Amino acid sequence: MIAVPGYMGWQTQRYMESMANYVDGLPGYGASWEKYNRGWFNSSGVLNVVLKGVKPLSESPDIALPFNVELSHGPLLLGDKLDLGWFHLQVSLLDKDEAYLQRVLTVTQDGPIYQLTARMALQGTTFISDRWLPFEYHEGDARLLVESYSGEGHIGVDRVLTYAFNVPAINFVGDPARGAINLEKAAGDISVNLAKLQSANVAPSTFKFSAGKISTKNQNEELAGFVAKGLSVTGDTWLDDAETLFSTRSSISLKALLVPGAEVDLENMVLDLAYTDISLAFIEQYQNIVAAAPADAGPSFWQEHIGLLVLQQLLPSSPSLAVDAFKFDSPQGAFSAESLLSVDGPALAAGSLNPQNPMALLPYLIFNLNINADEAVVKQIALRYVESQMMAQEGSTSLTKQEFTSMRDEQVEQLIGLIVAQQFITLHNQRYKVVLDYEKGQAVLNGQPMPLPF
Repeated sequence: MIAVPGYMGWQTQRYMESMANYVDGLPGYGASWEKYNRGWFNSSGVLNVVLKGVKPLSESPDIALPFNVELSHGPLLLGDKLDLGWFHLQVSLLDKDEAYLQRVLTVTQDGPIYQLTARMALQGTTFISDRWLPFEYHEGDARLLVESYSGEGHIGVDRVLTYAFNVPAINFVGDPARGAINLEKAAGDISVNLAKLQSANVAPSTFKFSAGKISTKNQNEELAGFVAKGLSVTGDTWLDDAETLFSTRSSISLKALLVPGAEVDLENMVLDLAYTDISLAFIEQYQNIVAAAPADAGPSFWQEHIGLLVLQQLLPSSPSLAVDAFKFDSPQGAFSAESLLSVDGPALAAGSLNPQNPMALLPYLIFNLNINADEAVVKQIALRYVESQMMAQEGSTSLTKQEFTSMRDEQVEQLIGLIVAQQFITLHNQRYKVVLDYEKGQAVLNGQPMPLPF
């Protein structure tokens, strides 16, 4: 039995080196062991993690993050609790980095500012947890307060990583005269299939982020900018069976949005977006072109390289962008819209198009738009538009409030009447509607053929 920890220490070192090599091969990352000291029951080392292409405020385009790693070998793991497994590890900042942060941050609790622990069970699943202590940062009048951060997750033998985090509150004051930004009850989770991570840095995944409240307030704690309640952001990405195309769907919702200065009072906001059938080869080659582009690259460079790439790699797979839902409720009523933009890929691929002539794409595009809005909502949107136009005109400040309101209301009625007369929108049962369909160079607006300027 006494030989078992030594064997597990040797296997753990092999695993740690393989994980560093794996991370080092990921797009945008680098990892290497600066040193690794293997013992019989325990090991330690320094792992350098590099974030490539971040371009911080320095000459180097990369950020290097060295971490202390302390390991204990199984099969009997002590750690925070008695357990069986391959190893237990603890990751923290180097002493010099910890000392620096302790000087520049105000930390009210004892212990390392940042710490990560991991434990690999005997069946191969690694359980991870990390946390930041609550801290406050001051620089001049600016102040950042983070109450705390905690996260936990696991990665299985199938290399599917799941992780969830929680942040009770964040408060940021950039300029006391302009107020503070507050984020309350933020949480999120993510799941990524690392075994299917593509060279284009795309992998099957799901994510979710939520915040109970986001708001801005001035020094007197009075509402100054906006309040957003019940924010939820979700998304998922998947590959086709051949793993040559990827699609992604995301949803953003808000229970309430209040912006007093702009007279915005909305509820039940939803925005659902979907990108489908995007070529992985296009993404990878696009990234390579951008990385290799000369600093003085002009429009002709991008048209020559990206235009041809779009025609050859992106459009033939019939990609689409869909707004599956955009809707909200307001005191004036309800608004909803849906749209789809796609392309007839096979027909386009057979057309031998010239990237120097973007207009040649038009016969292959497919576009649908459907808008429904209560009459009062359309009037409110038109009112905002007319007000902005009038305020931009010379002489508007010389009008009395009554004159301005009277002129504005008259122009709103004229604008809506003109749009209805030209059949851009239709009115039925106090609801305006727009239905636009475009395909093969032909457009139909609200059931009627629509002449096009091309």
